[in-house]
Amino acid sequence: MFNIDALLEDLGSSEGIKKIIVRIILVEAIDAIFIIYSMKNTINYKKNWRNKISKTKIDKLSPKK
Repeated sequence: MFNIDALLEDLGSSEGIKKIIVRIILVEAIDAIFIIYSMKNTINYKKNWRNKISKTKIDKLSPKK
């Protein structure tokens, strides 16, 4: 399917190594974006949950007539 010798020769050159490094950086950047997005959603969910619990406690202490 692929010519392994040509592929290894291409990756062994300085241009091939630069391509590999760029691809690794891109993949890690995408991973970082997903991690930050999921952490942000988790933190927002916990804040909303904590606010909801606080509101119910306040409502129990001072019920409206």
